[in-house]
Amino acid sequence: MVAIKRPLSKKQRKLFNFIKASVINLVSLVILAGLATAFFTQKTPWLLGKPSPSIVTETRLVERLNDEVSLPSGLGSIDDNGNILAWLHTETSGTIMEIKLNGPKEESASIILKEYSLFVYADSNHQVWLHRGQKVLQAFNEQSEIVWEYHFDNWPENAWASKDGHILTSHQGEGNERILTLFNNQGEILWYNILPDLEPKKAFLAPQGQGILLFSKIRDTNSDYDVQLFGPQGFVYDSIHLPSLSSYTGTIYSDGQKAYVSGDRELYVLENPEKKMIANVFQSAGGELTETENTTFKLPAYANLIRANENSSEIAIACWDEVNKTGSLLYLNSNMQTLWSQPLEEKLIDLGFHGSGLAVYGGSANYLFTFTNNGAPIWSHHMIEVNLINLAFSDNGRYVAALDNNHRVIVWQMP
Repeated sequence: MVAIKRPLSKKQRKLFNFIKASVINLVSLVILAGLATAFFTQKTPWLLGKPSPSIVTETRLVERLNDEVSLPSGLGSIDDNGNILAWLHTETSGTIMEIKLNGPKEESASIILKEYSLFVYADSNHQVWLHRGQKVLQAFNEQSEIVWEYHFDNWPENAWASKDGHILTSHQGEGNERILTLFNNQGEILWYNILPDLEPKKAFLAPQGQGILLFSKIRDTNSDYDVQLFGPQGFVYDSIHLPSLSSYTGTIYSDGQKAYVSGDRELYVLENPEKKMIANVFQSAGGELTETENTTFKLPAYANLIRANENSSEIAIACWDEVNKTGSLLYLNSNMQTLWSQPLEEKLIDLGFHGSGLAVYGGSANYLFTFTNNGAPIWSHHMIEVNLINLAFSDNGRYVAALDNNHRVIVWQMP
């Protein structure tokens, strides 16, 4: 018996067409979601669906030092390919290392340290030291040869460097005044400034000498400070007086036009051309704005790190209460409103923004993290029996390098 194939009824055809259209739409949505995910992950510093970073290499910095007593070492940077620039010194020598992710360590020739030597700056081509006992600032190449040097007439107290190697020094004048001198990365003097009643204590430099944020103790006071924002020619854009100060830090934008200042639990902004003090929030990170005679932003605890998002006017602040061992990470907008906050269990040793401005990263002795600029956690990583003392993040957000207190360098690849 031959089966007769009957045509589909109108109702059956409609059902078939509906199922067919639904399948096509579902497949299209899956493809579009995949394309969107691929686009999204290329534009942001993370990949989706991986909860924690993975270790890709470990190395020790002190294998070659034999029986010499090693002093604290540091990480200068890690590039987008996972290659590290690190420096270390013993009681008698200083060395710059390039640690390749997939290759051997490359070391510069070690320089002989002198009395009261202070490490200032290093890149892949040279390292700069302030030999205070000899009153000289010196730059050395990879063969430990002097590239340039500058001799001071009197005792040089301190030196600070920008990311591109511009250096600010403070040394004593003929009397009690202090003299600020800004050098470019070739050792040439860009400007100097005389401070008659101030003792410089800390400085933050914008690249190419575009600006300097300087904290100076006022002479003959116990703890009164002046904070100044210098322009590229050494003129003061803005300043603020902070009396009875016990804790302070700050950050400066790369164009040198704006800086944030924390004095104890107060937050201020210095700008070119005029100073603006900003909104006040009481006690908690999510407190309410209140107006005072001089409006400030009240932090929940002392700030130990402040970082500015170069892509916007937002800032991230790490606060830490040393007595109660509690802290918080605050994220503020240009109106000094708290966009979000996260509790901290340890004092942070590094905080920064990804180059895209879409993520903020940081770490403490035993904890690493990355959040989106909207406060959503991207990844976090707790470590056991590791005590980190220095961190470096690559600009593309792909790698993080850490140095622990046993001089071990660990490189993680981001999820």
